[in-house]
Amino acid sequence: SLTLSKTTIAPGDVLRYSYVVTNPNRQPVTLQFGSAQTFDVWATPVSRQPSATRIPGWRLGDGVMWTQAVQQVTLQPGEQKTFTGSWRVGSGITSGQALDVSAFLTTAGAKPGAVGGASVRVSVQ
Repeated sequence: SLTLSKTTIAPGDVLRYSYVVTNPNRQPVTLQFGSAQTFDVWATPVSRQPSATRIPGWRLGDGVMWTQAVQQVTLQPGEQKTFTGSWRVGSGITSGQALDVSAFLTTAGAKPGAVGGASVRVSVQ
């Protein structure tokens, strides 16, 4: 699940997010990551284009050099892992538009957004 500190934002605002991943299985699940980045968050303008073809207006991983260290995280049945952070809304985000803010795991070998994804729509003032 993804929780945001607000659903109406403006350039200059700080949007805090909490992304919770739960293992719903009866067995432990081991997630493998190819770098220090274990999750990503995107803010993508809402449009009629399929979501896979839209270009994010902001992305947590943009411009970040992640340590290239393979790591594994094992979640026991019912166990949750919480990821938190914040985004200062930039001036490139246009007033009057809506954004889909999406979070997902960046597991090795998976397509972006394919594992553990969650999304919340916000309005830009």
